[in-house]
Amino acid sequence: MLIAMYSIVLVFWFASGVVEGYKWSTPKRLNSNRLIYKEKDGFTKAKLGYHAWRLIQVTAVLAGPIVASKTTTLPLVLYVGASWLVGTFLYERALDYVSVGYYFPKKTYILQGWELKRRPWQDWLVLTGGVAATALGLIFAYPL
Repeated sequence: MLIAMYSIVLVFWFASGVVEGYKWSTPKRLNSNRLIYKEKDGFTKAKLGYHAWRLIQVTAVLAGPIVASKTTTLPLVLYVGASWLVGTFLYERALDYVSVGYYFPKKTYILQGWELKRRPWQDWLVLTGGVAATALGLIFAYPL
């Protein structure tokens, strides 16, 4: 059940990144990406439209708590944290690919007046933390 819950959260994050990237994309970028297309334009290179990705999000939101209710506490906490970190990594990659066309574009965030330069190693650090939490969750869920 833990792996099912973990997978559901990752699917949710990936779908969220695709949907958010769709909102930020230029019309040219929307026609050239392979993840999402505009519903009114019909099929392009992408396989799924905006509403299909939203449906995937909603399904994951509904399925997650059902699956999570069947698991034990400590592994569940580790898996929620792990899936959050790995899911955030997937979210950013999907968003950047759909909106810009690159998985690791050079970006500067402006938050509360502060300029924060984003570097790829920061994203890889988040993924590494998620994978480490996943390993800990597996160790506690399935001791040797």
